[in-house]
Amino acid sequence: MFSIFRTTLANPRSLARNVHSIPITKLIIPEYNQMSSVFLPTQKLSPLQSSSKTPTGDLLTRAGYIRQSSSGTFTLLPIGQRVIEKISAIIDSEMKNIGAQRLTMPSLLLTPAWKKSKRFQRLGDELFKLSDRKGTEYILGPTYEEEITSIIANEILSYRKLPLRLYQISNKFRDEMRPRNVLLRGREFLMKDLYTFDVSEEAALKSYQLVRSAYNSIFKRIGVPYAVAEADSGDIGGSLSHEFHIISPDGEDTLLHCKSCRTVANEEKARGIIENPKKLSTEQLFTFFDQNHNLSLELNIASKSAVGDAESLGSELYSEESTQSFTKIIEKIDTLVNENTNMKRLTKPYNFNIIIDNQCIDKTENLSTKTTNDHSLVFKTDDIIKIEPNDKCESCNSKSIDSKLVSSRAIEIGHIFYLGTKYSSVLDANFSSNNNSLNPIQMGCYGIGIMRTMQAAADAVRDNEGLVWPVSISPYSLGILPLLPPKIFPEKNETNTFTDLLKSNNEKTNVLINGINKIVSSLVAEERLSTKETENEPFLSNTSMFDHHNIVLDDRFSLPNGYRLYDSELLGLPFVVILGNDFFNSNGKKVELRIRKFKNDQNNDYIIRNVDLEDLPKIIFKNL
Repeated sequence: MFSIFRTTLANPRSLARNVHSIPITKLIIPEYNQMSSVFLPTQKLSPLQSSSKTPTGDLLTRAGYIRQSSSGTFTLLPIGQRVIEKISAIIDSEMKNIGAQRLTMPSLLLTPAWKKSKRFQRLGDELFKLSDRKGTEYILGPTYEEEITSIIANEILSYRKLPLRLYQISNKFRDEMRPRNVLLRGREFLMKDLYTFDVSEEAALKSYQLVRSAYNSIFKRIGVPYAVAEADSGDIGGSLSHEFHIISPDGEDTLLHCKSCRTVANEEKARGIIENPKKLSTEQLFTFFDQNHNLSLELNIASKSAVGDAESLGSELYSEESTQSFTKIIEKIDTLVNENTNMKRLTKPYNFNIIIDNQCIDKTENLSTKTTNDHSLVFKTDDIIKIEPNDKCESCNSKSIDSKLVSSRAIEIGHIFYLGTKYSSVLDANFSSNNNSLNPIQMGCYGIGIMRTMQAAADAVRDNEGLVWPVSISPYSLGILPLLPPKIFPEKNETNTFTDLLKSNNEKTNVLINGINKIVSSLVAEERLSTKETENEPFLSNTSMFDHHNIVLDDRFSLPNGYRLYDSELLGLPFVVILGNDFFNSNGKKVELRIRKFKNDQNNDYIIRNVDLEDLPKIIFKNL
């Protein structure tokens, strides 16, 4: 049985009355880039405001970029995600330029390789540890040297397959005892980690320099002041290491640099000349060691069964007891040995390495082993004195140039390491050479904290009013803010979004849409021209900076104009075009431009009024 539906053709005259009498031009900017559709919960006050020690963390919360989920964990809101994606795109681009291939490793990692490398024991409580229902032990990956080395170890590579460069961008986990500074030190964080594999030390060092150059390109494209510093390799290990820092007065790290030779180093690695150090002879060392409090001490035990306990004991003595006299230190060791059944094999005589700073020993003296009634003392030299601002630059001093070191606060955002065979030899990651012999692969590892970079970049260039993003990583390159004059749009009170505006049948709506479309198209055209003229400029990328995907339209017409203007400053968009009275009175030919980075710059104009629409692209590109 069929149902028959009757239809009646409407009268064409009645149809005409139901359509707009004024044809409406289509808006280029998509609905998802209209603020009425964007999830953007901005705030005047932030829940983090009272507790955050970094104003930037508060700004990121107030401006709707992030929300705290728990201590040390944060949710990236949509515009925060846009910043992260832009940073990641820059990294992806530069990684591809050096032939690196992207992969993804699991967050759940088995522990045997970590125990074999002994980092499972050393990191201890910093690792998130868990077991499945079968009792299999896992950790949440804080870094991936063991995992990637194990993968390569299972594939005996020919020397013809090397060099190999593999990287991932993924969440990492670390059980920080005291998470702080919002995205700078959390329990879960987004990171890029790259691993290189080479046949020889020479080839591995070439890879190291190649990646270092790529990192320079990444941070130049991000567009904030940064520094490269010699660094300590820390727990990851290796013989060569550099840190990348964004200069910021709120940074946790201190860099020491010489303005003369431009040497930069982390304060832990800095080399300098101290004023008038006390010089010692070997005969003075016994007495001096008993009285002086500024020497490092290491416990040197040969017994393999006690290595773990010996390392813990040495660490405890170094951190807690180095200010005591030598006699007191011996008493402390005796007590610990007697009380700890696992350390009963540590018997007298004890063997000590006593490390003296190079600047505190007479260079003509030959250090040797001295033996007391109970102990063997081996004297060694090293650079152990912490260099401070105003100490002399070692490099310049060797050239008879008097130059002192200056300190700067900074935030570490990247770290690179030459590892050698530290992991490959332990985890049996070998390659087959041209004579078919198996040799340990030479490795390097290279990290960038992407969430750290987001906050550090914002921190480096913010002001009191809000964020000031560099255009390369801003969530939107430009914002367009129509301020509808009540005399021209009497129905403004009933207009909440651009969709509502299209229903108003106002003749000025087309003027507004045509003006917005012209802004977008002229910026795209100018960018294409600029790309041809300056194709090597660091701010350029494979995607258009000013296409309709990177321009946001604030169509929240129900909000007061002052609130929307305040939001544009808080968000930190590099450029905001105001379409107000001047725009509508000139029939869409004049606009107002606000350049965010000049807000507190007395030498440049923050607000430029009555800008000809034809001239707008050139002004914007001139001020990138």
